[in-house]
Amino acid sequence: MGGFGAGLSRDALCYSNARIVQQDCGLRPVAAGPIWHIGPGHWFDRGGYDGGPEKAGGLVVNLDVCSLFYLSLGYTTNDSYLYLIPAFIVFSIWIGSGLLFLSKWRLYAIPLGILSGGVLVVFLLVRLPFTRTSVDPRQDNQAVAYVEEYLKIAPQGAILLTNSDEDTFPLWYYHFGLGVRPDLHIILLPLTEYVWYQQTIHKVYPDLWVPFYAESPYTDWGMQVPALNPALKVCHSQPDASAQYGVAFSCSVTAK
Repeated sequence: MGGFGAGLSRDALCYSNARIVQQDCGLRPVAAGPIWHIGPGHWFDRGGYDGGPEKAGGLVVNLDVCSLFYLSLGYTTNDSYLYLIPAFIVFSIWIGSGLLFLSKWRLYAIPLGILSGGVLVVFLLVRLPFTRTSVDPRQDNQAVAYVEEYLKIAPQGAILLTNSDEDTFPLWYYHFGLGVRPDLHIILLPLTEYVWYQQTIHKVYPDLWVPFYAESPYTDWGMQVPALNPALKVCHSQPDASAQYGVAFSCSVTAK
């Protein structure tokens, strides 16, 4: 599954992480983390800036990361909470370090770090009931119902052509994660314009005949695969709000 993650850019990771931190923790932690990481806390806690090239290079990298972070609070994706868990854990350390550094600052005898930490705790406690209900998967079985019904009707060895996150991720989870229906071939069409994904398909499904690698936004590489494998039946799926499971899917009666 590692090949699928290769399509995530650094910018997308930073953008989504920023949005999650701002949504779940508020703007204070968003400010506190970079204050320590690229600001005075990063230098003063280490005895000051000595002008060395290694520290200067590190500062440039940190400024780049945090500039992306601040410029990206409006960005989000449906699956951010899953693939950004490691990044979110790292930034949580920044938040704690920033609040610890701010605890040394005082405004009219008021310890800013302690005050900010208290506000953060209250904010999290207030949000907890709403967050718990919004992320509780026990109330939503639509994805499970969709994938189990789809896999039930999919012919042996069929090629499943998908079009989005909604109709692809449940299939990937059952197919790759749980090992259900290993005979199937799942191809996400929007990604087939990239050579890295074409190579992934070739490696994951060595029994498939595939076209030559060709990177182009106009290529129909994915649609050529069924034609090169005429003995295999083909299934199609795409999001459809009017469908029973939020996804419309169907399989050909005869092989294409």
